[in-house]
Amino acid sequence: MVFVWLIGASSGHLLADPDSHWHVTVGNWILAHGAVPTVDSYSFTFAGRPWIAKEWLSQLVLAFAYNVGGWSAVVGLSAGVIGLSFALMMRLLLRDIRAPLASCSRWPPCS
Repeated sequence: MVFVWLIGASSGHLLADPDSHWHVTVGNWILAHGAVPTVDSYSFTFAGRPWIAKEWLSQLVLAFAYNVGGWSAVVGLSAGVIGLSFALMMRLLLRDIRAPLASCSRWPPCS
C-alpha cells in the first residue's frame, strides 16, 4: 500500500513507454469488437499480418482501468500487482525460513 501511495505523485511518467500504451489500445479494441484480434493492426512493420493475442486478458484489465481512471489507474493497478507479488513472495519465504533471512538483501545471507 505504501508503494502505491508513493508512486501516486509521479504517475504521469511511469509506464510511459509505447508498449504500455499499445496494450491499453489493444484492450480497448477487444472491448469495442467483443473479440480477440487475429491480425496485427497497430504495428508499423507487421500491420495486417496474422497475430496471436496471448496477453488478451491483461490487455482487457489494463483497458478497463484506463477507461475508469485514466493513466493513473493503470499505474496504480500495475503498482498494486507488483506489491501483491512481493507480499506473496515474502509470505512464501517466511513459510520456510526465518524472517531475518527472508528479508535480507546481502550475499552471503545475513546471520
